Amino acid sequence: MIKKATKMLAWAGLVLVMGFLLAGCGAAPSGTASGDLTPKQAAELVYHDLAFHNVGVEKVTVTQCLFEDANTAVVDVTYSTQDGKNISQKATLIKLNGQWQIDGHDH
Repeated sequence: MIKKATKMLAWAGLVLVMGFLLAGCGAAPSGTASGDLTPKQAAELVYHDLAFHNVGVEKVTVTQCLFEDANTAVVDVTYSTQDGKNISQKATLIKLNGQWQIDGHDH
């Protein structure tokens, strides 16, 4: 009987811990703009910036958007160039006056 009670307590504890983990991982900061900027939009911003700087870019892919707050997003970007290079980097996007742009690029 004690063995069964111990197993039940262990399962209950495990379920409780899993619940806390899921609740913590799913929690988002209040006021996030996650619905405001899509990975496709972020990729377009990066593409146009690379084209502006005369980088022969063929394709830009954004694999992850991490919103630090309502006006700041860090994105993982991978792009291929016309000379066959594949480059991966992070870019910080900020929202100014209702428009998303790459941090530090005012063009």
